[in-house]
Amino acid sequence: MENWNELSEPWKRCFLQAWKAYCHGSIPIGAVLVDSEGEIFLEGRNRVHELTAPEGQLCDCRIAHAEMNVLVQVKTSDYEKLSGAMIYSTMEPCIQCFGAIILSRIKNISFAAIDDKLAGATTLEDRHGFIKSRNLNIAGPFSHLGEIQIILRTDFLLRIFDSEYADPLIAAHEKDYPIGVALGRHYHRNNRLQVAKKETIPFGELFNEFSFDIKRAREGYTLGK
Repeated sequence: MENWNELSEPWKRCFLQAWKAYCHGSIPIGAVLVDSEGEIFLEGRNRVHELTAPEGQLCDCRIAHAEMNVLVQVKTSDYEKLSGAMIYSTMEPCIQCFGAIILSRIKNISFAAIDDKLAGATTLEDRHGFIKSRNLNIAGPFSHLGEIQIILRTDFLLRIFDSEYADPLIAAHEKDYPIGVALGRHYHRNNRLQVAKKETIPFGELFNEFSFDIKRAREGYTLGK
């Protein structure tokens, strides 16, 4: 999954949503819900730092996460159709979103990047066995997709927040995604993502550019050369 054309449609739509969030000044995370046939049913993105959202979705609040903006669109009458459904996200669902997924009775979760700081899917303690009783099927993280997600997140954190807030989050990501953090810092210094946003470069082109630089970094090339 190192080339945009190799990605499945759900992952493409996830990252397109994440890029839209970045371009609108929100945390770059995207999510989609697919049915048992793999068809995309709903999609959403983080809107924490936005003042508007489609009717029924969340914005301008701390809980306006990508997964939440997918799940709030699911009507009670939809649940019978969602047996075997899977929710995809570019970032591991936080405790809030993981809980909402469980309560929505969605059993299949796939995420690109692990989140050691705010994780829900891999760290939430199950003292009473409720999570286990849901028979969840969790796929992820995926190394290459995770690096790309962390590129977006690192640039965003450096651009939006002061170092006191951003540095601990970036340090947590760096343990699992050193290349993603290094490239995020590199792109931040040369303003690459902001140029791409201004010039409306298709995200598929950015994805392939990121993939090329990730490969070079893994081969030992110095960033920027």
